Amino acid sequence: MAGRNLSVSETRNDAPSRNRILAALPPVEFDRVAPELEQFPLSLNTVLYEADAPITHVYFPTSGIVCGTFELESGATSEVTMVGNEGMVGLPILTGGESMPYRSIVLSPGYAYRVSSAVLKSAISRGGPFQKLLFRYLQALMTLVAQTAACNRHHQIEQQLCRWLLMCLDR
Repeated sequence: MAGRNLSVSETRNDAPSRNRILAALPPVEFDRVAPELEQFPLSLNTVLYEADAPITHVYFPTSGIVCGTFELESGATSEVTMVGNEGMVGLPILTGGESMPYRSIVLSPGYAYRVSSAVLKSAISRGGPFQKLLFRYLQALMTLVAQTAACNRHHQIEQQLCRWLLMCLDR
């Protein structure tokens, strides 16, 4: 799938084109959603979603990292996702969900572009390249969650730290 040609102004770390999903959209698809994109600063420890709270916006990070943490009744937490400029935060909207099953919090500061859930629902209801990209991302994220679970169960703490550091560097 052909991506958009980037202008000089779009090579900044805070440009929408720095998000790999948005950059991979054909120009016609990007132009449909671009007017609805709102730049959003990702400040350290900002909570984007609480568990089971309604998803009002979805986020496409251009820099920074957002992690999803699941909290047990005991208060213990476990990181289940890590999203940077390769992805989107708020994926349940893609599959018809209305809330996040876990807390999403900014792990590393940066920027994102957000769009209302209603706008994204409309865009994916048309099918086409945007929907296809998001479903491919969902598949990749599910694979990453499975790998993380296996690593957390079977690898030594040093190996887990190496995996986590490499994931941070990738993002």
